Amino acid sequence: MNTSVRIAGRKTTADWQQSRQALAPGADANLWQKAFNTYFVERLTSRYLKPIELLQTAHTFDGEGFSILAIHCSLIEFLESTLQGLSYRRGPPVAETGTNWPQRKPARQGL
Repeated sequence: MNTSVRIAGRKTTADWQQSRQALAPGADANLWQKAFNTYFVERLTSRYLKPIELLQTAHTFDGEGFSILAIHCSLIEFLESTLQGLSYRRGPPVAETGTNWPQRKPARQGL
């Protein structure tokens, strides 16, 4: 795994692996809040909300509405995947282990 991939603003997968070790169930609520803000909120902001804002403020009227809609669709998919505890890594989504999120049923084969 490439540990230099940015996953939330300037935070990398290596940063997440280090932070993740302290985030056990029942861990200090302040640690969970910090991780939520540092990774989840920052990811939402940097990958979805800031790009939408930049497109909205451009006022070029050259089709940015379509781009904004596409980002919204991606945001909805990200939020649903997060809710289900799914992780996409070069293939079909897999449920992360050790979560309390509902697990997605596997797709039926042969249809």
